[in-house]
Amino acid sequence: IKPATFGVRHNHSIMPQKLDIKMREPALVNSETGSCFDATEVDLVKGRAGGHGSLPAKVVDVSAFSLSRRTSRKTPGTFMRKGAGNTGTYTAEMDSVSVAKKTKMKDYQAYAERPNPPNTEFRRFYERGDLPVQVDHGGVHNRIAWKVGIDKLDFHHYLPIFFDGLRELEEPYCFLATQGVYDMMETGFSKVLPVIPQLIIPIKTALNT
Repeated sequence: IKPATFGVRHNHSIMPQKLDIKMREPALVNSETGSCFDATEVDLVKGRAGGHGSLPAKVVDVSAFSLSRRTSRKTPGTFMRKGAGNTGTYTAEMDSVSVAKKTKMKDYQAYAERPNPPNTEFRRFYERGDLPVQVDHGGVHNRIAWKVGIDKLDFHHYLPIFFDGLRELEEPYCFLATQGVYDMMETGFSKVLPVIPQLIIPIKTALNT
């Protein structure tokens, strides 16, 4: 039995249709992992979150920290000659010259993008299966399915890990960390106060990225 051929009849012959389907590859935020089911090789990830090593460096002004001053050697051609100046004279060309607007000097490092490597504690614990959470794909929006009651969790151990995952940009780490912090703060608000000293470093790291 020959398989059926689907096509368009043209000039009393069947011309097979050409399916031209272009698949667009999803853009990866972090190139260290191909999908959410791959394990990130944290040992190969270099750099520190919010570090200044990769930021552009500016030339240090020597006169700002010492009595010495950087000058350039003067040559006879740099001095103004007799009759070359226009002091006290007025010409029509002066009106057409536009005055350059002074721009505010900005610290370039303050506006530069700081590194955010995918080496969070939340990613490492989630890929090992040590976190009692999984994504519950609902009909309208996703939720977190907790495998253990939130009130039974050790907040001193889990809450700093979830706060460290707030700087994640890749799914499902971003959703699980953000929604996990909301659920733990809402359900176990009475256990948050003793854990605040342990949340300072994760919050500071997230703010530096």
